[in-house]
Amino acid sequence: MKMDEVSLSYRAAEMYYINEMNQEEIAIELGLSRSKVSRLLTSARRLGMVKIELVGPESFDLSSLEREIVEKYAIREAHVVASIKGTDKEIKQRISLSFQKNLTKLLEGKRYVGLGWGTTVYEAVMSLPENLARFPEMKIIPLLGGLGQSEKTYQINNIVEKMAGSLGAIPIFLAAPAIFNNPEQLKIMKQVQSVQTAVNEWSNLEAVVFGLGAPAGMSAVLDSNLPGDMILELVRKHAVGDIVSRFMGKGGEIVCQNIEEVLLGIPFGDLLKVPERICLSGGEHKVEGIRAALSRGYITTLFTDIRTAQMLVTQQEVHG
Repeated sequence: MKMDEVSLSYRAAEMYYINEMNQEEIAIELGLSRSKVSRLLTSARRLGMVKIELVGPESFDLSSLEREIVEKYAIREAHVVASIKGTDKEIKQRISLSFQKNLTKLLEGKRYVGLGWGTTVYEAVMSLPENLARFPEMKIIPLLGGLGQSEKTYQINNIVEKMAGSLGAIPIFLAAPAIFNNPEQLKIMKQVQSVQTAVNEWSNLEAVVFGLGAPAGMSAVLDSNLPGDMILELVRKHAVGDIVSRFMGKGGEIVCQNIEEVLLGIPFGDLLKVPERICLSGGEHKVEGIRAALSRGYITTLFTDIRTAQMLVTQQEVHG
């Protein structure tokens, strides 16, 4: 390549990468064809004039965005993860990695830890390494019963067992469904000794880990044996999400209060007395629910993704 071609390649690269001009603008400026500009840019890269470095999402500095969430909603901590594709699966994987990285610090000194279910919590717990830490005096306690017959992400005892195994902690099991057909069935179940053992631990909780469900119409809870009149109420009142099966309106108020008559789960008031309330949730369809929960003080530590975080701090609405 002639020296003038080398100089021209450098000039084109400078205009493209430094001055952020497009190839059409460069072609006009240099009096060349667009195809010629494209060849010059290729030559610039081949000659080593241009060095491109890709930084993985895990290396992004999202601390300023995390501080914005902490300050805006007056919570203790926010952990924001970046994703490349922004898919639901990738978001859950990134949140899981962040959860794993910060878990031992969050639970240090705690002896009673409550655990909810859901797809994000399941992904995060199941991806924990076998010997992440040793907390032999810690108990991992279900916050509610299981849901459904086959969906693994809602089988609370399996999730509890896995987390306890990773932390060297003691698992407490709750061998009962979360939702009953009627209040009489729930009352009878609460009298079972093994159920009482788990329920009695709720008053000792020092930290809880839970997900935040999708809006009414998308929630897996609605596919359970929840009575039809309650499902209609949740849809009619536009529930934006749930925490341990307590559904929230847009302002964070709890809707469908009579779900307590058929739900085996920690009373919501008792949940809010727990000092550390860790929520794992991401995705644009969860924004309104997360915002409602944050605004009402239901969450003290949040793990979420960058797009959701940006919408939370800008008050940007979700459009379906």
